[in-house]
Amino acid sequence: MSGASPNVLMLFTAAVATQLVGIGLLPRTAGFTDILATTLCIVSLTISFGLISRMLHGGSNLSILAPLMSAIIPFGASVIGILAYGERASLPRMGLLFGACAMIGIASRVS
Repeated sequence: MSGASPNVLMLFTAAVATQLVGIGLLPRTAGFTDILATTLCIVSLTISFGLISRMLHGGSNLSILAPLMSAIIPFGASVIGILAYGERASLPRMGLLFGACAMIGIASRVS
């Protein structure tokens, strides 16, 4: 997103943050049986998709936005799983995730 306006960067950051909040709440929904966690999860993800929609409507390229988010969100979800839910952070798991993020970044630059 080189040359992106401060408004687009703010929307992108907010979209990533709200999506990570929603993903982080998924285990707390207890299979969508906990009403409060489920509601917060759905609201958070809805806000995120709304922000993404605003960026696309404002002229941001989907071909740039999607690869960036597809690299950031899984990495962020793994960090949330490790920090909030005590998941194990094995070296191969993190290495594969980092490698996948790097390949997504490279693929988004290929024309």
